[in-house]
Amino acid sequence: MRILSDCGGGDQAAPGRVGERGGLVQVPGVTAAAGRARLHRVFAQPALRAKEQDRLWITNMVTRPAGELLAYAERRPAAEETLAQLQRGFGLRDFEGRSYPGWHHHMTLVAAAFAYSRLAAAPVAEASEDVLRAA
Repeated sequence: MRILSDCGGGDQAAPGRVGERGGLVQVPGVTAAAGRARLHRVFAQPALRAKEQDRLWITNMVTRPAGELLAYAERRPAAEETLAQLQRGFGLRDFEGRSYPGWHHHMTLVAAAFAYSRLAAAPVAEASEDVLRAA
């Protein structure tokens, strides 16, 4: 991996975050169109506790500040919980077929069922009197 630039501590971090560091790198063997090297961004978030290790992240979102990227990374527990819910309640991993169209159909139905469950659980907004009169 070849480091091209160092963003240092001057990167635009979100309030309350201290010491995030990062830089642009070229990963060997990863190319973009026309054979040019593709840039990636590596950045670190210092550990909050003494016994923890720093977290390292790599992304192809090279123009976004580290603070914004770390905000995305902090959503990981919510994404993991959603995946667990999809597995438990909607059969995300229950497909046993062998064809891509069958798998795609299964995933589409899982996504539709999950979306329906989320929308059905959302509180229904009160309709205004004007809307009720128009109906």
